[in-house]
Amino acid sequence: MNCLRRDAHGRESLYNLLIADDEDNIRNGLKLIIDWKALGFAIAGDAANGEEALEKIARLEPDLVLMDLHMPGIHGLDVIRLSRERGYRGRFIVISGYSEFAYAQSAIRYGVTDYLTKPVDEELLERQVRAVAAEISREREDSGRIDRIYRKAGAAYFRELVEKEEGTVMEPSEEELRSMNLYCDLYQPVLFESYHTDRARKVTFHAEDLLDNFMKRDAYECITENGREAVLLKGKAAGHLFRRLKDRLAETIMQSDSPLDSVFLTYGPAVTTIGEVHASYEIAATLLGKRFYCEKGQHVLGFDDREAETVSHGELDPSRKEVWKRGFLDAVLQGSRRKAEDLLSEMEEYFQALQAEEHAVRLFLSDLYLEIRESVVHLWPDRKSLFESNTDILRTIGSRTFLYEILDYFDRNIGALIDETGTRTGTGDAMRDVLDYIDRNFAENLKLETLAPMFGYNSAYFGKIFTRETGMNFNNYLNARRIDESRRLLRENRFRIYEIAERCGFNNVDYFSKKFHHYMGMSPAEYRRSPEAD
Repeated sequence: MNCLRRDAHGRESLYNLLIADDEDNIRNGLKLIIDWKALGFAIAGDAANGEEALEKIARLEPDLVLMDLHMPGIHGLDVIRLSRERGYRGRFIVISGYSEFAYAQSAIRYGVTDYLTKPVDEELLERQVRAVAAEISREREDSGRIDRIYRKAGAAYFRELVEKEEGTVMEPSEEELRSMNLYCDLYQPVLFESYHTDRARKVTFHAEDLLDNFMKRDAYECITENGREAVLLKGKAAGHLFRRLKDRLAETIMQSDSPLDSVFLTYGPAVTTIGEVHASYEIAATLLGKRFYCEKGQHVLGFDDREAETVSHGELDPSRKEVWKRGFLDAVLQGSRRKAEDLLSEMEEYFQALQAEEHAVRLFLSDLYLEIRESVVHLWPDRKSLFESNTDILRTIGSRTFLYEILDYFDRNIGALIDETGTRTGTGDAMRDVLDYIDRNFAENLKLETLAPMFGYNSAYFGKIFTRETGMNFNNYLNARRIDESRRLLRENRFRIYEIAERCGFNNVDYFSKKFHHYMGMSPAEYRRSPEAD
């Protein structure tokens, strides 16, 4: 029968063995007499005298000691007695050249598992070692089960503390806290979130994965609460180790695909009584709501950080949406990345100062981006392919964890639009864009003074190049385009004349009739009856 034990991860885990005998050949023989690994043991060391044996038992804490009684320096029985007095709880198998009853009695009194005489019988030794391995295994299973029960009780009480209102949970006695492994001099709640944003490897990273590299498992409690992990650090030592952890997170430059780059922690103040944990937890929970505004590369936010002091200053100003939309359109029309970057910096400063609700900011920015998309596609239909669909835009902005990620999304896509515009910098290309815009929007209240800055010109210069490129001034071109459309509608004979005037951008039917007569030499009604309209 193979006695190899395995840990929680399925890896081989051997018990430790110390061999103590003053004769080299016997020590070496005991190492080879049986297959120790098959029986579940690894030889951790050996000792040639009593002093060495006593020191190695204290330092190595072996699970089993093979002890020769007649050792130089300190007698084997005294080594066993002193080890027990110093707290050693492992097993001893005594080996001696004598079968003296007095020695056997003393050995049993000190908890010796068995008493074997030299020369050692191989089968008898193997049988005793198997029995020791089985006994250790049972004890550890029982101890682990009890620890798990206590740990569950501690975790359940922590959950009750954070879920219920402060002051409604009865504070346990010292004895009860000790039984749940919750009695300590300091407590500190920590909230842990793991998120994914555009990650090729979506690895879920848990609190235990991080904390177990810095502290023992019994130094904290961990529960899942509202989709996030809540941790209760127990004791000053755990608090000190956590400070090392958060300093490491702050100092380390994460690779973009590292699981650690998806980690975010908040923590409340350390408190001295279990009853104060709820209030500290609420502070950590509030800080988690500020994660959206954290800087790039920031993975920790605590009650003692500067950002924790910022508070919301009110509602978002809807008028800024129109201002920023026009600003980005100007940046695209002018091919100016600098202008777009300045707008993004202005937006970041505004949102950081306001600290509005995360949901409201996402909605605001989604609307802004969709309006920019609509305006750009209206100006340049051929650039629709540069945008995602409306559904994908909403999904992308909604999935970003931080404000800076949404602004980066704006920067990348508007930058692509600006680069595309930059490939059309000639006057002829620009004028084709202007005429295309007029052709689709002639029914609107278009004016040279408002159209010029949209395409990156001042109005005086724009008027000159417009006349040079088209052979007529802006107003004449616009009226000619409107009259051309009105002729088409008159030929269709589906609308009344006043309706055609409105559809073509004329404020009233009299003005329309006057302009139509100027261009066509007849009134709209006469045109409708003329052979040309047939």
